Parts: sequence; C-alpha cells; structure tokens
Amino acid sequence: MKVSKPVWIALIVGILLAGYIHFFTGKKKAPVPPAKVVSAVTPAPATTGVPPGVPTVVEQVATGIKEAFKPQSGSLDVAWAKDPFLLPQAKKEKESMQRTSLKLVAIMEGEKERVAIIDSEVVKKGDIIGGERVQEIEKDKVILVRGGVKRILRLVNIEDMVEEEIKTKSTERGK
Repeated sequence: MKVSKPVWIALIVGILLAGYIHFFTGKKKAPVPPAKVVSAVTPAPATTGVPPGVPTVVEQVATGIKEAFKPQSGSLDVAWAKDPFLLPQAKKEKESMQRTSLKLVAIMEGEKERVAIIDSEVVKKGDIIGGERVQEIEKDKVILVRGGVKRILRLVNIEDMVEEEIKTKSTERGK
C-alpha cells in the first residue's frame, strides 16, 4: 500500500503536535514540601541537672533555623505609586512645551459667538486645546484655564510671525 506525500506530512505534524502537548501541557509535578527539622539527639532526662522547660542546644538551633527562613513581613508588600516606565522629566517637558507653544493667530466674530484660531486649530468657548480649556474669547485675547490656573493668549502680530519665520529659516541654513 502506497501512502501519498501529504498524508505523511500530516501524520508527522500530528505526531509532533501530540508530543508537544504531552510534554509541555501535561500535569505538573507537585512541589516537594520542605523537610522538617527533627532532633537527632533525644532530650536529656531530668536527672542530668537540666531543669524542665529550658531548651536544649538542638532545640535552640532548630528555632534559629526556623527564624532564619521565616518570610519577612515587609519584603512581599510591593505597590507601585507611579508607573516605573514613565519618564517624569519628559512628561513635564512635554507639558511645558504645550503651555508655551500655543499662539493665538486670529479671532473671528460671528452672529452668535466668537471663534479663535490657536496655532492651526479653530476653537470656541469651552473647547480644549493643549490640555487647556478655552474659558473666554475676547476681542484681542483668549483666556485658557488648566486646573484652576488661568493663562491669557494675546493676538500675535503677523509681521512678528513673518520675522520669526525668517529668523528660523536663516538659522537652519547656517547649520
């Protein structure tokens, strides 16, 4: 009887899969319980002069060993106060960058309300930009609030923006 190649491949894969399941997902061995400390020396009779209730040398050693391997109370109580993988300085720098990088470009007044263009976003009263809430839009300024702290953005003069852009490009060329 001749068996085709795909049947052989399926048979080999099945055997390998069964071996994997048997070896890696089978029953786990039960952990071996720690051995008890047993005194090899019998306690001395009361006639040897050792008063009853006083521990012998073997009992003192056994007690010392038990105390040495006893888990310490504070060693297993681990709780993270903050995320250990978060870089606190980078987070503060990012927040400070957001606070300083916002520029009020324009304020437009409609029939019902005013809207402002901050950087390249159009915002209205109540919107959030850069983690700050727009509290008020006035004719020449926008008041932002974050955590009870107010910040005022004033309109940027277009000529100043053009001069700043020119300075930035000229310094980039010099590099």
